[in-house]
Amino acid sequence: MIDLLAAWDANPSRELHLSALASTAARQLDSHAGHYMDGVERQPTVEVYAALQRRDQLTVYFVFDFMIFHHAQSGADWSYHHLHLGEVVFAGRALVSESVSAGTDILIQERDCESYDPIVAMRQLKDAARTALLKCEASAARG
Repeated sequence: MIDLLAAWDANPSRELHLSALASTAARQLDSHAGHYMDGVERQPTVEVYAALQRRDQLTVYFVFDFMIFHHAQSGADWSYHHLHLGEVVFAGRALVSESVSAGTDILIQERDCESYDPIVAMRQLKDAARTALLKCEASAARG
């Protein structure tokens, strides 16, 4: 089985690269700033689920999320939990490219906010993305 985190664990520039991932997530949050945003309920959280070293480039695959709270003038408040997949490529310490999925937005009504667990949603997305990447890498290895 392929160890999808071996290259990340061995990465000497991991902290610098993690900072770049956090910046990517923060830019996505900022892109929502003008859309009736009342407040950030959950700051961007970034989790790496794979990193693959190919020649002199490290491709890092990650999930990130944030939640935005919307206050209703009358009626029930609500939140949106925004979940995204990202992929960045580094050559040494330099960022070569980055891409972010369109993402998934989960509506959380006020009545559901006590039972909704953003960590579970994040884990489900990460597990699905990891499984898809493992299948892709296994297929490529078979040639």
